[in-house]
Parts: sequence; structure tokens; C-alpha cells
Amino acid sequence: MNPGPPPWEGNPYSALALFPEEARELQATPAPQPTRLPWWLNPLCLVAVGLVLLYRHAVPHRWKRQCIYTPTCSMYGLQSLQKYGLWRGGLHTWARIRRCNDVLFLGGTDLP
Repeated sequence: MNPGPPPWEGNPYSALALFPEEARELQATPAPQPTRLPWWLNPLCLVAVGLVLLYRHAVPHRWKRQCIYTPTCSMYGLQSLQKYGLWRGGLHTWARIRRCNDVLFLGGTDLP
């Protein structure tokens, strides 16, 4: 049983009529993503992750401020460094620490 012509055939206002079947199939395939090295192959990222781990394990809890976020800023830093790499992950981590400890930086709201 032949269903007949598609409903957009012959309709000049249909967007599907503007593209032939081959073009729609090409658009349906996803574009290849650029390859990025994993974080453990980047030596600078390994150093950054090592510094965060050193902070988490070497600095006593009494010296640390209570983090208002869950997960803590250091755990978020580890996750963002592993997910985004050194530069984007570092920027995400820096922004998170600035939000959490805004008083410690010069951009704080309670400075004159």
C-alpha cells in the first residue's frame, strides 16, 4: 500500500519542500566534535589537581572557612578541572571561590 506523496510536496510555503531528501539526511547526522585530550594527559592540569588535593588533605579543617555550597569549592574545583580542563575548569573554580569568599578579595562588597 503506497501512502502517497508527502504532505509538503507541492506546498511552496513548507520548509521541508525547500530541502531535498538527501539534504535532510545530511543535516540529521551530528557534526564531529573536535578531539580534546583527557585531563590526565595535560601536565598543568595534573599540577592543578594535585594542588587542590594537597589543599584538601594538608590544610587542617580548623583553618578552612565553612563553605556555603554543596559540593565544597575544592570538590567543585576538582570536578570542573577534570571535566573542562585547565583553563575553563580553572575559571569555573575561580568564579566559585569568588562567590563563596567574596570578602577575601578586593572586589568584596563590605570594603569602602
